Amino acid sequence: MVRPSAVDQLVARHEVLAGPVPAPPVLAATADGVVVLPGLPGTPLRALLSGGAGRLPHADELERVLDALPDAVATLSRQGRRAPADGLARAGTYAAVLGLVLPALRPRLDALTSTLDAADAGAHDPVPVHGDFYESQLLVDDGAVVGLLDVDTAGCGSRIDDWANLLAHLAVLEQVLPGPAPPCATAGRSRPPSSAGGRPRRCGHGCPRCSSGWPPAPSGSSSRAGRR
Repeated sequence: MVRPSAVDQLVARHEVLAGPVPAPPVLAATADGVVVLPGLPGTPLRALLSGGAGRLPHADELERVLDALPDAVATLSRQGRRAPADGLARAGTYAAVLGLVLPALRPRLDALTSTLDAADAGAHDPVPVHGDFYESQLLVDDGAVVGLLDVDTAGCGSRIDDWANLLAHLAVLEQVLPGPAPPCATAGRSRPPSSAGGRPRRCGHGCPRCSSGWPPAPSGSSSRAGRR
């Protein structure tokens, strides 16, 4: 179920994506907001990272899926929706809301937003992006991505933002699940994507955390949250 005004945009994205990438085709849609999609095979990547049985996809496999996003995605209308790449511009709003809920975090949030405001994000070519790329959107079978979900956010953006979104979710995954396999545990089975096209570099170590230069996580979850 989606807003009636969003049906045409969602259907258009599935029509463009189904085939080039493993997004489900639309079986039926109605003007009042019903969009029918088929079930897809595979296991959510989040379940595998949480200890489920199965082979994790190599980072090159994730990059292959992103590379396969057709150029036509970048031309689709985004009426009523934010652009995929405007997350940095919204950081101050998110920090303000979080500060109202957890006032004790305000000094850290202020320091974080000040750092982000002063940071040079660099220049990144606009390319087709998923827009909300992270482990729960990916269905995996024996290390291959066989399903790509929630494509309503797909559009024109920066590839580095798709990778950053995934990396942020992996960082949170270490804290919110009772016994997750942290990003470092995937060493030898995955590695960060290449530097081509403004993507993060491969260091040859294995996991996104190690290769990004992040320090090892301290034992206290509150300390980890402060750093992230």
